Amino acid sequence: MNDPVLIGLRASWQQKHDEAEAIVSNPSATPDQLVKADGLYSERDTLGDQITERKATLDNISALKARSKAGDDWAREPQRSLPHSGAQGSDKSGRGRIETGESEIDRRKMSGGFKSIGHFAWCMVKGGKAGDGEPAAVLAIKDWQDLQR
Repeated sequence: MNDPVLIGLRASWQQKHDEAEAIVSNPSATPDQLVKADGLYSERDTLGDQITERKATLDNISALKARSKAGDDWAREPQRSLPHSGAQGSDKSGRGRIETGESEIDRRKMSGGFKSIGHFAWCMVKGGKAGDGEPAAVLAIKDWQDLQR
């Protein structure tokens, strides 16, 4: 990421780390220098926590921007509408009428709710004699029997 705040925090973290490492790696470091190194490590750890928080903030910002873009994309989609030509009876082609067609029950009576004769046969075989077979097959057979009534 090219976030200037994050880059600055990482540079500060690296500086504190390098300075503390230089003190610790010096075999002739005085107790005062070791206390200073301890303070530098504490500051480095604080910076590390700030880096973690900044990364989380940037991830959250990215997620929000993605949600915003998705919303913008959705808003720009063309709206669907029923073809309607205006006043009732003015459309001679019949495009303005809404055809209801047959009811669901009428459509299912023709095929019994089965896709094909093979589907019917599969349901009969898989349903079992006592209706304890494949659940989808048992349900299809039950629906078919209900249509027969």
